[in-house]
Amino acid sequence: AAAPRAEVGFALRGGGGAVPLDGAEIGGWTFRERAKPLLGFAERGALQVLPGGLMANLGPVPAADEEPAPPSPSPSPSPADGAGTAAAPAPAAT
Repeated sequence: AAAPRAEVGFALRGGGGAVPLDGAEIGGWTFRERAKPLLGFAERGALQVLPGGLMANLGPVPAADEEPAPPSPSPSPSPADGAGTAAAPAPAAT
């Protein structure tokens, strides 16, 4: 039957067979199917996009999932400011 508007079909396959789209995560979006596939939607956090809506591929959630870089070591104090690497003074002779 002819559709009343333009449609795009989308399916996932794995291991030679169809894979349900419900719960699939693509580009940070989780796809949901309800009673019929045409009643599905995509969600990302609190955002929901219904059929016909526009969505952006924003990458995985959270986008800042990478390990933070270790802090760079602070520069060593220079001997001019009194914080050199000299050994402790010898005990005084008595």
